[in-house]
Parts: sequence; structure tokens; C-alpha cells
Amino acid sequence: MALTTKARVEKYLLTTIDSSFDAQLTEWIAAADEYINRMTNRIIIADATPVSYKYSGNGKSYLIIDDFIDIDSITMDGTAITADVFLEPVNRLPYTRIVYDSGIFERGNQNIIITGKRGYAAADSVPADLILAATVFVAGIVN
Repeated sequence: MALTTKARVEKYLLTTIDSSFDAQLTEWIAAADEYINRMTNRIIIADATPVSYKYSGNGKSYLIIDDFIDIDSITMDGTAITADVFLEPVNRLPYTRIVYDSGIFERGNQNIIITGKRGYAAADSVPADLILAATVFVAGIVN
């Protein structure tokens, strides 16, 4: 999934883009997505299916993580952590911190595995300003 589409670019430009440019347009859309990801220092569109990511334990009761819109499981040194785990912030997505209320994230290299959908937003809930930015970038290239 991309931040913009050919249809959005055409609507923005008030024109039809010939289908012979579809492959090139796809490359430009991918480049605009990558640019926005780098500028925001985020992965904007979250994984469509859960994926496992490794983190290093810090010896504290909380762990700062990348953006996640959904977390299916957390393991530490191969053992599932299921109780007394809180995802923060509580009132909005994405989650960026995990609090382990009854323990600590033991120090170690890549000893924490988080399985979930990493990213800033689900494909159907990307902020409108980011969609517009990607559309304007690609429209500028097309023009």
C-alpha cells in the first residue's frame, strides 16, 4: 500500500495520465513514500500482517519501541510476557512504549521479541496531510 495512487495524482492534476507511464508512476510513488518515511523518521503505513522485531532489554520497567499499531505478543529470552504489560500512549495510536508493571526488561542484546504491526498508521487511516504531501510530490514530478 502506498500513500498516494495514480487516481489521486490524476485528480490533483485534473488530467489523465497515459497507462504507458504506469511503471514509472509506480516508481515515483514508491520514492515519495520513502522520502516521507525518511523525513518523518517513521514507517507511515504499518505492516499488513504481524511481523517479529527484536529489541535489546534495558534493565528498566519500560521499553521504548518503534511505532506499532497492534502488538500480538512480547517475549523476553524466549518466555512470553502476558501479564502486567501496558502499551502507551493509552489514548492514541501508535504505541511507542511498553511498560512491564511487575518486572523489568532484562538487559541483553536482542532478547526482546515483539510481534505485531509496526508503523504509524493502518493503510486505511493515514493522516490526510501525508496523503496530500505524497500526491503533491508525485504530481510535481509528473508535471
